Amino acid sequence: MARPVGLLEQMSTARHDLGYYHSVGATARYSTPTSTSNLRRQIQAALTKVILQYPALCHGIINEGALKPSFKLVESIDLDRCIEWITVTSDRESKLAETLEQAHSTRFSDIEVHPPWKLLIITPETKPSTFDAAFIFHHALGDGMSGKLFHGSFASALNTPSSSPPELLVPIPSSTKLPPPIEALIPFTVSYRYLLLQIWESIRPAWFFPSLQPWTSTPISATNLARGESRMTFFALPADLMKVVLSECRENGTTLTGLLHALALLSFTNHVPQGSSFTSTTPYSLRHLTGTKDDMVVQVSALSTTYPTSLVTSLRASSNLTEEIWSLARDFKKNMAVELARAPRDVVLGLLPYISDMHEFFRSKIGKGRESTFEVSNVGVLAPPASGDWNVERVLFSQSGMGTGALVGINVASVVGGELVVSLTWLEGDVDSALVERVRDDLRYGLRCVGEGRDVVRER
Repeated sequence: MARPVGLLEQMSTARHDLGYYHSVGATARYSTPTSTSNLRRQIQAALTKVILQYPALCHGIINEGALKPSFKLVESIDLDRCIEWITVTSDRESKLAETLEQAHSTRFSDIEVHPPWKLLIITPETKPSTFDAAFIFHHALGDGMSGKLFHGSFASALNTPSSSPPELLVPIPSSTKLPPPIEALIPFTVSYRYLLLQIWESIRPAWFFPSLQPWTSTPISATNLARGESRMTFFALPADLMKVVLSECRENGTTLTGLLHALALLSFTNHVPQGSSFTSTTPYSLRHLTGTKDDMVVQVSALSTTYPTSLVTSLRASSNLTEEIWSLARDFKKNMAVELARAPRDVVLGLLPYISDMHEFFRSKIGKGRESTFEVSNVGVLAPPASGDWNVERVLFSQSGMGTGALVGINVASVVGGELVVSLTWLEGDVDSALVERVRDDLRYGLRCVGEGRDVVRER
């Protein structure tokens, strides 16, 4: 046994064991102007280096269904087992979305002896000089930023090729050690006021102040969870527009994440007329408190934001959507600044010690309303390789549909100087796919309007 699974990590082991949430994904598109006759060997050699760099990739999970599961260091990793080779004959983007949907709908097996992650290599049949590498991993092994770190290291390894052929069975040094869980690094505390408020929110019946109940579609469904079919759609914003969008965000005193929250809220208010209020969740990193920069870990908390009936009504009546969007985006940035300044006091991670049985905690959610309408998870920007033949053109962040979490996940990633990719993920049956597609189109439209210097209008 390497060490017990931490409290935050248990949120992922419990959901994976129950089949409620399977994986996180970071997919990078690589390209090279040179010959790729030995691509398979290059990828195997690069992955070997990455495996030995990150202890999280070298650990399985034992007793995942128990109250106190543990990580276990494996003796070796079989590259043939953890790499899947896929050739695309047509419509590369559709095949990528289909592949990621399938990956996020599948639980990892034999995780006691095989670390729960895999690398999907998706290559166009007619263009072997480029490929998509989809790193799919159990959320207990790492957070969204961990996926970005993987590709930073993988790109570097591709650009420093080894002269000797790779071994398909990678021996793992017995000295490999996992970093400690986040609660061992940060002294989380909660005030009585914060604790009582969270308890009240969890037990308040829906009929009591019904106007406070945000719209989150249907209650959490055992049937949909058992089926476990994740869905996704995505779009890319060109690099030239992305540059302008970032500049406009700075000019208007906000961030890209704030802008996406505003655009998503506006979309839901337009397309869900029966919704009187909405709420969002925003994961944010706590690595600045732990000092962890370059390791695969789970070090995130989350900010919950409620958009009350008064605001929703005002948005629906507004004739100046552009100004409303920037105002909402600025408010989000202010709220996030308050949350970050308060941490580690009165943040949601401080409540984890009060959960005695993580499996029962998630099972008890079935039949109840969700806490969030949507989640915006922005893993930030990946710096492309400084040198070498291989380049990273873009990064796509994705995850399983959150059957017990937010109704729709809005997942964001980009490459320095490159395009922005936004994916939307959901669980089949929880929400009409047509609504998600309208939200996707509204996000793309809103970002393009900002990038092209146009006003956002309701009817177009």
